Amino acid sequence: MGSDPEVAEKWITEDLPETFQGYKNADIFNCDETGSYLRSTPRKTLLKVEQRMKGSKKATKRISVMFCCSASGEKIPPLIIGRSKKPRAFTKAKLDFKKAGFTWANNTKAWMTKAVFTPWLKELNERMEKQNRKILLLLDNASGHNVDSHVRLVFLPPNQTSRIQPLDQGIIKAFQAYESAAKAEHRRENRKNFQNLVEYKKSLTVLHSVKWIMKGWSEVDSRNIRNCFRKSVAFQMVENK
Repeated sequence: MGSDPEVAEKWITEDLPETFQGYKNADIFNCDETGSYLRSTPRKTLLKVEQRMKGSKKATKRISVMFCCSASGEKIPPLIIGRSKKPRAFTKAKLDFKKAGFTWANNTKAWMTKAVFTPWLKELNERMEKQNRKILLLLDNASGHNVDSHVRLVFLPPNQTSRIQPLDQGIIKAFQAYESAAKAEHRRENRKNFQNLVEYKKSLTVLHSVKWIMKGWSEVDSRNIRNCFRKSVAFQMVENK
């Protein structure tokens, strides 16, 4: 599909409503990725009088996280992508991946790739097969993947995701606000244990990031998700049909 605005508009007004036919809100999903920086901190930080604030470089240790949710507010466990196959912090904490509430994947850049997405899609397909459900999954066309029997993939037109993609209508923004709040709470509770911000940052591990991500995602409620689907141009075209 080209990026011509007229082509995209036709897809939104004519093709997509037809695609949505036969699917309940509970079976229309959207997935999208965002980044999380482990050692990011606010520009202004509260320290005790005797503590000295040292300058620090911009946070660069990034992990990716993909969220997936439905128009009815159902949330699929997030897919978190790091650099290490099994981070030492996970081993030290004896993390049980089966009970962790998220899926972990890795590659050298902590990016979403076909090699990362395909196993996740297979797992989603198996989940829906067990529930005897057939779902539709909206996603941007930055990633090309095969269609599974219980998951129908619908790729959004280029340069239109800000209008169409429900996760871009406020869901990811809400997550980021809650994640930032979790980070700030951790800093407040632990700043007294460190002489400066640099020492505090050095103490952080990828497990901290995962906990903040899980906390932030847990705070995004079903009402917020449903409202953001309604704000999506694509969903507005079919909601009342």
